[in-house]
Amino acid sequence: MLAFNPPGAIVQFVYRDVSGCSHVRLRWNALYLAGVSEGAGFMPLILPNPILDGGWLSGTRAVVWQRPISDQDIAILEKLKAAQPQFHYKLIAEFDDLTWISHGEGIPEYNQASLNSKLEDLHKQMPKLLPLLDEVIV
Repeated sequence: MLAFNPPGAIVQFVYRDVSGCSHVRLRWNALYLAGVSEGAGFMPLILPNPILDGGWLSGTRAVVWQRPISDQDIAILEKLKAAQPQFHYKLIAEFDDLTWISHGEGIPEYNQASLNSKLEDLHKQMPKLLPLLDEVIV
């Protein structure tokens, strides 16, 4: 196995889809920020899952996670939260504005979130999820 000693300025961007949402709200922003004035002082890693290895976490300054709503996402965030005092990174989640809507009114029918059951699933997870986060992006 390869050993890697990261440079100390990694931001892990964890995407949850490969559609326009992850590109517009995560990927393009990460690449833009990393390219502004010789970089914004970090190296973006755009990943389907976060890297939990201590060698990598020692160089991680933030984990930005798109829609971490599933039980599996929350379990991984709990591990990251437990390791946070040792490695000193921020945990940031990016949510659709739909997360904060109390019912499906005004959501286009082609969007699965227009079904109240999808919104209910989101709302059930939020009390478990929000205490794990340092910042939220909407």
